[in-house]
Amino acid sequence: MQEREHRFPANRRSADKKSLSSADAESMEIKLEIYKTLFEATSDAMMIADESTRILYVNPAFTNITGYTEQDVLGKTPRILSSGKQDIHFYRRMWQSITTNKRWQGEIWNKKKSGDIFPAWQTINVIGEEGKPAHYISVFSDISQIKKSQADLWTLAHYDSLTGLANRSLLEERIKQELATTIRFKIYGALFFLDLDNFKTINDSLGHKVGDLLLRQVADRLRRELREEDMIARLGGDEFVIVLSNLSYDKAIASNQLKVVAEKILDLLLMPYLLEGHELRVSVSIGITLFPNNGDTFDHLLRQADTAMYAAKNSGKNTYCFFHPDMQDKVNQRLQLEKELRNALVHDHLGLVYQPQFNFNQQLLGYEALVRWHHPEQGVISPQDFIPLAEETGLIAQIGSQVLTKACQQWVAWHRAGKNVPHISVNISPKQFSSPGFVDLVSGIVESTKVDPRHIILEITEGLIVQNVKGIIEKMHALKQLGLRFSIDDFGTGYSSLSYLTRLPIDQLKIDKTFVVNLGINDNDAVIVETIIGMSKHLKLDLIAEGVETWEQLEHLYRCGCDGFQGYYFSKPLNRDDI
Repeated sequence: MQEREHRFPANRRSADKKSLSSADAESMEIKLEIYKTLFEATSDAMMIADESTRILYVNPAFTNITGYTEQDVLGKTPRILSSGKQDIHFYRRMWQSITTNKRWQGEIWNKKKSGDIFPAWQTINVIGEEGKPAHYISVFSDISQIKKSQADLWTLAHYDSLTGLANRSLLEERIKQELATTIRFKIYGALFFLDLDNFKTINDSLGHKVGDLLLRQVADRLRRELREEDMIARLGGDEFVIVLSNLSYDKAIASNQLKVVAEKILDLLLMPYLLEGHELRVSVSIGITLFPNNGDTFDHLLRQADTAMYAAKNSGKNTYCFFHPDMQDKVNQRLQLEKELRNALVHDHLGLVYQPQFNFNQQLLGYEALVRWHHPEQGVISPQDFIPLAEETGLIAQIGSQVLTKACQQWVAWHRAGKNVPHISVNISPKQFSSPGFVDLVSGIVESTKVDPRHIILEITEGLIVQNVKGIIEKMHALKQLGLRFSIDDFGTGYSSLSYLTRLPIDQLKIDKTFVVNLGINDNDAVIVETIIGMSKHLKLDLIAEGVETWEQLEHLYRCGCDGFQGYYFSKPLNRDDI
């Protein structure tokens, strides 16, 4: 049956056209035509009800949105749209506003003819005379898409797009809630800070696609293992945080519960992963802090768990560690040292000393430049105390640049003063050597200092070589073309390989002092030293034995064929003015 056309209500006052002039009647007709067009053309649903709230008229948009035709709803009340999601208190507040203000506006859930419910933004106005309602006019629109967009934006703002886990923002909200709960009910909660061990190696060797797949699988495993009330978040990279709530009222019991959970996570994440045809095993280091005792803010707890996580890594990785206040003291000391080290770089507080290298007849072979920090309050600080920090913070590149520059300048100064210095050796950190602009940096230093590069030896470690053999060799050749020479420092302690040695454009090997100190005590070390000496002779490489402190060590090395020595037997490191 053909649907009846939607009717637009006539104005009662215009019905008696005899009381209007011709011009007024024509104007009224135009207005009615405009109102009719608006009523029928608007995309918002419109519904007009009488003083008893029985529906008199609906427009086409009402049918489009709700699925109800005009015949379906005429004579019925708006309750036909009731979804059941709002309680009686909601409707009481609505009618109070309609009665008092002649108007209500707000968000409401309506139900379609199909039974589907949808959110609507609705406005109800009262039209009447002498304070009595004559009609109710309701206008509403379906805001489902708006609500979905808002939900999508909220999800983007609070969840990690890669793993679907909570992000830092949502984690912070949860921690604030948990802190309030634990303080109120005097029950313990905890924060786990997880960092995958050697994740960067996987990313660099197998690519970011495999790295991302690994992160997703880690997230999936954690979801399956933990309770629903526990929150798992990804801060970024390979860092995950877990919030464990409602543990125990007793700290010792809570700690034991956390140990059990931590050990399960270690075992769970160590199980093999099959990713793009690669079977991988990845361990994790976990830092744990309890609350509310250890801290009262999100930042405090996160820093504490992070500190404990680094303690776990320093303990050998694939383990967990609880935060202790002493750890924070060490972190504060480290931060202070970093601040002072940056200040030392700015104010030129880093200087060089030079340890001579001799042959058996005590003829000078050269010097090794060693950095010292002249602290204005603490005096001279050993590189063992600040170089590891410089490596971690990235300051090593700036330190390395200053050291190389000063060593080159010193050789030039000695040369101009008529002193014969065969060479100066300078240690180059792996991070500095691996930086993209290292060759250009060295070239610039050579050019600016006017040093003869044939008298500068760059000392690199074995560990650097295996990181990227092809790239390292290319850099070494580029630097060799400038005239510089190369030495492998601490040889025998790392990843020694004849295949590397035969490919590397090196000039010198240095026997590590850990082998030298045990000569005459440990036969295995003696065999290693003799092997290195024989290897260097076959490869026609110069040789320096480090850490020579006694005549017995010197004589043993010389008897085995070594004729280059460095150590306190000959001289401690010297200031330039003492040379």
